Amino acid sequence: WEYLIAEGEDLSGYADNPLFDTISGPLALESFSDSGKVTLVKNDAYDGDDAANAETINFLPYTSTDAEVAAVRAGEVDYGYIPTGELANAGQYEDLGYDVVNWDGWAITYLPYNFNNPTMGAVYSQLYVRQALQHLVDQDTISDVVWHGAANPGYGPVPQDPDNKFLSDEQRDNPYPFDPDAATTLLEDNGWTLGSDGVYVCETGADCGEGIEDGQALSITILTQSGNTETDNMFAAMKSTFEESGVGVTVKEAPLNTVLGSIPSCESDSPECTWELPFFGTAGSWYFPAYPTGEQLFSTGGGSNFGSYSDAEMDELIQNTLAAGDETAMQEYSAYGATQLPVMWVPNPVYQVSVIDSGLTGVEQDSLGNFHPQRWGWEK
Repeated sequence: WEYLIAEGEDLSGYADNPLFDTISGPLALESFSDSGKVTLVKNDAYDGDDAANAETINFLPYTSTDAEVAAVRAGEVDYGYIPTGELANAGQYEDLGYDVVNWDGWAITYLPYNFNNPTMGAVYSQLYVRQALQHLVDQDTISDVVWHGAANPGYGPVPQDPDNKFLSDEQRDNPYPFDPDAATTLLEDNGWTLGSDGVYVCETGADCGEGIEDGQALSITILTQSGNTETDNMFAAMKSTFEESGVGVTVKEAPLNTVLGSIPSCESDSPECTWELPFFGTAGSWYFPAYPTGEQLFSTGGGSNFGSYSDAEMDELIQNTLAAGDETAMQEYSAYGATQLPVMWVPNPVYQVSVIDSGLTGVEQDSLGNFHPQRWGWEK
């Protein structure tokens, strides 16, 4: 194992290493550069299904998004990518002979609440608060305007694109549509009143929920990954809407790895438990295999249950999805997750925006995030 691992780490030796001469698939490796340039060739000895169509496929590295876009505009690539902001210029790429295609991912996107945060955990634990906050997320406008159509609204724990048999009617129909009036009514009916600074506070003597003290302000802090214009604009829009409705919002930005390293599952008395609502979903928060379940995300103690969400009924529903032989269990799980809001649901960005030479065939976008270059070829 030590030998094989060492050989695998020698990227510059891949093309000439006899270990990799033994292949069983439709493509063979002709050259490999540790800069990312790779050439694959058709394996003429392959006699299985899904044989390669093209004789040669070149994968080309670029140092920046701008360099990738320049290569596309120059017609140097047959299959490339553009930022979502370039969708406004889709006609220019089509004039160059490309099809512009959104690659929808089999994914959900969300902000997990930290239910153990020492200041806001008790607030987030109240379903009516989560309902109010969800009513303030204008998913349709964010998807169409901020993401230029390169994101799809998502209302629950099951991927919605494409439509599928696992979805419940409750999730599909959006139980908490954008409605600021409904949000403020929920808060005021449960003891919150606007303070002098325009932010809701739990009124003295009111019962706002277990663990919420008099004078507690409804001010949330979002930690979001940096480096993407659409993500920045999404949270600017959400901050404006939330604050207009009496919810204070602080948005902090950090690189993706910093965000992921700052949100451990934690106990309320631990020093690392100060985070509240992180976002790491510029390309989707969670991609599923073909059969989606929630055991890692929303079950008690789940490996990616960052916010320590814990609900006995959710645990039972998730367990049912692991044992059931039909889609009914998934639909029940979908409905419960959509209505109980273990996280804040936000639009699911597409995996990427692809630009594909209109003569290239076999390039259907796989929603599982895989691609199959052996199927690529040219119209005859």
